[in-house]
Amino acid sequence: MLVLKPCIPDDWKEYFFRYQYNSSTYNIKVINQFKSNEVKELKINGTTQNDFNIQLIDNNKIYDVEIII
Repeated sequence: MLVLKPCIPDDWKEYFFRYQYNSSTYNIKVINQFKSNEVKELKINGTTQNDFNIQLIDNNKIYDVEIII
């Protein structure tokens, strides 16, 4: 499980990083839409998640994660 609590300056629109978990890759983009430093929404491969934790899976796939704060 990956738990993120992003905190960025108000003037940053977004940032991106890549996280490697064994054979799987997580492309993570943090979007500073509300400038609150509080996670409002989390999407994995375009699907909104019910919670703000990222379940890490070792299955040789690429996951695109959007975190909206």
